[in-house]
Amino acid sequence: MLAFNNATVNLDSYSGAFSQNYYLYKDSYGRFLSIVWDLNESFGRFSMTGSSNLNSTAQKQQMTHLLHETDSDFPLIKQLLSVPMYKHMYLAHMKTMLQENFSNNSYATTAQTLQTTIDAAVQADGNKFYTYNNFITNLNSDVTSGGGPQASTAPGVTNLMNGRSTYLLALSDFTTTEPVITNVTKSTETPLLGSDISITATVTNETSVYFGYREIENAPFTRLLMYDDGAHNDGAANDGVYGITMTISSPNVQYYIYADNSDIGKFSPQRAEHEFYSISAVSELVINEFMADNDNVLADQNGDFEDWIEIYNNTTDSIFLGDYYLTDDATEPEQWRMPLEYIPAGGFKLIWASGDTTAGDDHSNFKLSKSGEEIGLYHQNGSTTDYIAYSTQTSDVSYGRTYDAATDWQFFSTSTPNASNGSVGIEEIEINEFNVFPNPYSDKLSLDNPTGKTAKVTVYSIMGQILQEFKVNPYETYNWNDEFASGIRIIVIETDNSREVFHVISQ
Repeated sequence: MLAFNNATVNLDSYSGAFSQNYYLYKDSYGRFLSIVWDLNESFGRFSMTGSSNLNSTAQKQQMTHLLHETDSDFPLIKQLLSVPMYKHMYLAHMKTMLQENFSNNSYATTAQTLQTTIDAAVQADGNKFYTYNNFITNLNSDVTSGGGPQASTAPGVTNLMNGRSTYLLALSDFTTTEPVITNVTKSTETPLLGSDISITATVTNETSVYFGYREIENAPFTRLLMYDDGAHNDGAANDGVYGITMTISSPNVQYYIYADNSDIGKFSPQRAEHEFYSISAVSELVINEFMADNDNVLADQNGDFEDWIEIYNNTTDSIFLGDYYLTDDATEPEQWRMPLEYIPAGGFKLIWASGDTTAGDDHSNFKLSKSGEEIGLYHQNGSTTDYIAYSTQTSDVSYGRTYDAATDWQFFSTSTPNASNGSVGIEEIEINEFNVFPNPYSDKLSLDNPTGKTAKVTVYSIMGQILQEFKVNPYETYNWNDEFASGIRIIVIETDNSREVFHVISQ
């Protein structure tokens, strides 16, 4: 957040005079996460740093990248930048932002696109502080008039940021030799849950290298040292290859590499911890396939069409199912105990998610949601055996691993309950390309169905309220008259084997 505020001269923030315009959200792990808001004063629109006023675009271009580094009135900045590793991480993030957005001029292309998108709305706005000509010219040139209360110069976005990017990237903190991280490698692509895996990376210009990982999505990352000593599956000692070995105790592990030296750090991926690498482990038992809306595909022993979940034994030994629990709520891992029977090596077991345990021992006490939820398989010792969070499903279409115990998933128009996912010709459902236009629109939205199937269309407001539902016939262009208040519309178009979502703006 600090790197972002500084790079974009966003002083109406914690970095500026009023130390404001962010929220703190305390998550379930006890961390306070900062959420930036109110960015309308960024790109140098606000001039007060809290220790001085930047009265010209040139001063804003050359605002120090270490603003408030020693200022006791900004304790968060002062204390973070006083820790060498945190300061080096800060520099690494800022350098990435500058290189990926500003020095390559990609931000100017994005800005031009956004300007074009809102052009008509700006012209129609009867209450704008600036003139339409101000709006057009301010993309590149400074504007010194207009602006409503407390008006001041609004730097041209490219005028400010081209100069700022050039200035910052020429400073010694950013021209210094940085670590280089290459060849990030896993010892195996699909490790078995509970087994060990080694991660290696080739690193130069470093003094230390760290491995950050987490086993639960959105949890804090744990950071461990990596070694180049020949004793951590890293090859020979002092060969520039760093390694670490860990036991995989979760089906999904996320990780990154961080290298540090005396001047600056480097992440791999560069946007970590926002982005990361993944390890997808398979367990002895896996959730292999499921159908969350079984209307007419497979009936249970009572002749009822219930949702179902297929479990697969990914080992060469039989496994006692009674040691495991199945749930649709990860906060309740022992929701339903599996049948007291063995599943043979390489075998399958179909569980009916009927919500009615009186229907048989293989009927769970929960149902599956077509709109999306989660399925978890847990051992009685509390460990996670397998887990998947899924999105909206289609009636009579199953969702399963591309082959038995594979890490990738796909939709099956021909489901394979109680059979191998690789034993039947599997057709992966492809998304049809519907056309929704224009965007933005004023009162009429056209929906073009170029497919040979009838499409169901549901129009939602941004708050999730269903505004209208209708059908569009094959090869038909349907003109929908929008009689609701202006705003963002979410258009969901579904056929019997596809689903597309569009976000459009009603003016």
